[in-house]
Amino acid sequence: MGFQRIHTSLWLQQVRNKKLILEDNEHNSIIMDVDREQARLLRLMNEVLTDVEFDDETDEGEGDNLEEREDGSGTEQDLDFDTDSDSPDEDLCFVGKDQTTKWKKDAPRKNIRTKAKNIIKHLPVPVGPVKGLTEFIDIWTCLIDDTILNIVVENTNKSIDSVLDNYSRSRNAQPTTLPEVKALFGLLYLAGTRKANHLNAEDLWKTNGTAIESFRLTMSLYRFRFLLRHLRFDDKNTRADRVQLDKLAPIRNLFDHFISNCKKNYSHSEFVLCVTQKCGTLPIWKYTWENNHHALLN
Repeated sequence: MGFQRIHTSLWLQQVRNKKLILEDNEHNSIIMDVDREQARLLRLMNEVLTDVEFDDETDEGEGDNLEEREDGSGTEQDLDFDTDSDSPDEDLCFVGKDQTTKWKKDAPRKNIRTKAKNIIKHLPVPVGPVKGLTEFIDIWTCLIDDTILNIVVENTNKSIDSVLDNYSRSRNAQPTTLPEVKALFGLLYLAGTRKANHLNAEDLWKTNGTAIESFRLTMSLYRFRFLLRHLRFDDKNTRADRVQLDKLAPIRNLFDHFISNCKKNYSHSEFVLCVTQKCGTLPIWKYTWENNHHALLN
């Protein structure tokens, strides 16, 4: 009986000197309160002591038994206290309906160091000439500059010259200029903002007050239709030879300049997705994101 009490005292002393430390999945270190564990151990030891019956003869051998236990007393420090149902994990998380998923009760710390693999080094931001601009026309000019518009003007005039003999009055087939092409694109943007893609062009030039006055003040309806009919992005006379080598030949020159301007004025992040899709009716590949917008490639 005396040995059991000594053993109990040693065990409780070890529990008092030992703090149970539980680390969460990544960074948190939470020191648990040992008072509850100590009370539980006391309750268990009292139950064990009351259930054991000791004889008077065993008291005489207490000294020998005590010395025999000294060699193995060190193993008592390796006892596992987590076998009980009151495990530290259950105190710090909720178990889901599937009895597998665990939800942490406490949010992770925010004042911790971000892992190197999660640091985004290249942010999607404007760079170069477009940086700091706020006006829409200035930003648009950085992406579609005069070089691109001059390509449109040059090839459009070639198309107009090819049909000039079909008009009795030359003023009906006058060549276009850079300001006029800009005005044409402006009217197309304005029509798009007013959801006029399904309207007849005549509805945009009406004089009964239902149309937008900017269309009539910019150019006539006849000139608007004439420019759209002859708007070209490349030389039609040499297109057939170029298409055999390049499927994108009708817009290659303009497209390359536009991509170059995008690189100069915008820096995408390091997470970019490029997906190709075969067009059923066209002999080309195109890039699409509709079916893979949830994926990211580093």
